[in-house]
Amino acid sequence: MASKPVTPPAQPVARFGDGDVSAAVFREEKETKDGKTFIAYNVSLRRSYKVDGEFKHTNTLRAKDLALAIDALDECKKYIFETDKSGGDAEEA
Repeated sequence: MASKPVTPPAQPVARFGDGDVSAAVFREEKETKDGKTFIAYNVSLRRSYKVDGEFKHTNTLRAKDLALAIDALDECKKYIFETDKSGGDAEEA
């Protein structure tokens, strides 16, 4: 059986955050069924923490993280809408 080529993980085009909470914006070119291409933006949100001196990451937020998450997500929204006037998903419906 032939093995599938390994695709390296996508790198974010922007990252925002303060303290332990950060959000990253990823840009992805997509293709519709009829062959048209469009750009889609995805956002990943995470919280960092340390265990025995080693940094770990989770997508679970504590109540005190919510304000930081809102700020980071708002920065992502601003970045996407300033970068792509269509709001990030330029696919024609």
